[in-house]
Amino acid sequence: MELTKIEDSKHPKEDGDLLGFYMTNSCYYFQQRDKKGNTFNIRVSNFLIESLYNLTDGTNDSIRIIKLQRTTNELDLIEVKSSETSLNTFETILKTKRCTFKGDTNQLKTIFEYIMDKEKSATKINSIGYQAEHNIYTFSESIITPENDVLKINELGIIEYKDSVFYLPAYSQANIKNDAYENDRNIIYQESDVSFQTWTNLMYQTFGSNGIISIQYVILSLFRDIVYNELGFFPFLFLFGGFGSGKTSLMKNLLGLFGKIKDGIDLGNTTTPGLSRELSQRINSLYYLKEFTLDNAEIANKVILTGYDGVGRTTGEANTGNTTKKHSPKSGIIFDGNYLPIQKDAVFSRLIVLIFEYDKFTPEQIENFATLESLVKDGLGHILKEIIKHREIFKKELKEVYHDYIKQLNELPELKSLPERLKNHIALIVSSYSILENHLEFGYTFKTVFTEMKEYTEKQNYFLQEIRDISIFWQSFDAALKKGSVEDGKQYVIEDYTDLCFVYIRYEDLYSFYLQYCKENSLKFIDKISLRELLTSKSNKNFIPAQQKSRPQSKAHTHLRLKSAYKFECSKYDDIYTINGVEISFIQQPVKNQPF
Repeated sequence: MELTKIEDSKHPKEDGDLLGFYMTNSCYYFQQRDKKGNTFNIRVSNFLIESLYNLTDGTNDSIRIIKLQRTTNELDLIEVKSSETSLNTFETILKTKRCTFKGDTNQLKTIFEYIMDKEKSATKINSIGYQAEHNIYTFSESIITPENDVLKINELGIIEYKDSVFYLPAYSQANIKNDAYENDRNIIYQESDVSFQTWTNLMYQTFGSNGIISIQYVILSLFRDIVYNELGFFPFLFLFGGFGSGKTSLMKNLLGLFGKIKDGIDLGNTTTPGLSRELSQRINSLYYLKEFTLDNAEIANKVILTGYDGVGRTTGEANTGNTTKKHSPKSGIIFDGNYLPIQKDAVFSRLIVLIFEYDKFTPEQIENFATLESLVKDGLGHILKEIIKHREIFKKELKEVYHDYIKQLNELPELKSLPERLKNHIALIVSSYSILENHLEFGYTFKTVFTEMKEYTEKQNYFLQEIRDISIFWQSFDAALKKGSVEDGKQYVIEDYTDLCFVYIRYEDLYSFYLQYCKENSLKFIDKISLRELLTSKSNKNFIPAQQKSRPQSKAHTHLRLKSAYKFECSKYDDIYTINGVEISFIQQPVKNQPF
């Protein structure tokens, strides 16, 4: 829609008599009288305005999209709140566009009375995602209608659908230089030729059970309001693994359904109020919160604890009253990191954890990676569209199907002892497939989903229990270092080289610090022999066993300063030391040359 010129008055005298003003050379003129009763015309502006739409958004301070035309015939669009139409406030807005109003309050009111009579009404969409009141799904520049059609905005940001008119502000010409919409502008509808079946099959072949679970989690996120309303909870996904293990590649494919979201929100570079506010801006969408660490765990934990049950965070409104506003997560949230929030069971139990163990991939996986990357570049919005058209079926069947699977899981001997929340999460993932398997062509079968979920659960339980106990040991070691209770050369030795480092420990001397740490933090501890077996097991990739011909059964190294000690590889990045995903507060060591 091209902006058209605002026409001057065709009959200035008649307009002056009828309206109180007329328009000439893109300026407003008002008739005035001098003390002698003589009439004359005075120019009060160097612009004309036209109110195109009055945007209702449920508040008493509606916004108008106003076309502004300078006397030079330059055209602009501006958003003006009802509270900004007073003389002084409106004059401030005008000056940003090199315009001025020299009239009085009554004259300005007269102009607004005239332009408001000609305006249309529209509904402003303040959030991206599902709009329950209108049963549409919105991107920043388009909507998906109840009939599953995609409609795009015009240059005003307007979409007309049947008897409704919607305003999407991010790409409106009125906000073209407004940085507040920068993130929203990445959430756009993109479509390519790849089918849902092809995409889901590639995800499964590339990422295995992690691919299946993440796809089903995205489906659940697109119906997040239904899940929460029917079941009263909504879990979070956590991608756990080191650099190069595939986490980022998986996330790119999931975010590809929502447009051109290039990156996630860095948990180390946000605040609790800011994050809470951000997570309430999209509905039935997906957020990616990256780099979960010990330092930002408090912020992330608050999101997890309050968001799982839909509680959210309540803040005071910036006004003179006592009103508050609730910022609740309304979308699915995926975290990633090489540190797990295992110290708080209340936090950990609200997560579905996907473990990324490998940093080496088969030629087939590498080829699939490349294919998926090209698919994301072309666009995956049509896959989102294909999913959400089955909303009514999902809403109708979720509760019954979910409770049926809960019953089945409770009857399986190998899963009976699982924590209640974990069984709830398994039932939710399986239900999301079962409800839609006859409506969507998945690239994997129900049998595959159920089998993978069982194997994943058993494997995850074992792995997480193991890594939990190992992590707590290294956390206790870090706590002892910070207190100055252990010293280099006595209980441990660090060998720090250019590209890597190694830590030798006297386990017998450190176990007492582990016990003390567990008691201080109300953590379950395991016996000395069991913990040593976990630390020195083959599955612990950080442990480096000794290879002594004289003592083939011994895992301990003979160290000059410690005598007998266990050896562990320690990762180092920007002077941050990490063992088994736990940051260790070593005082920076002199860097040696690479060992031969």
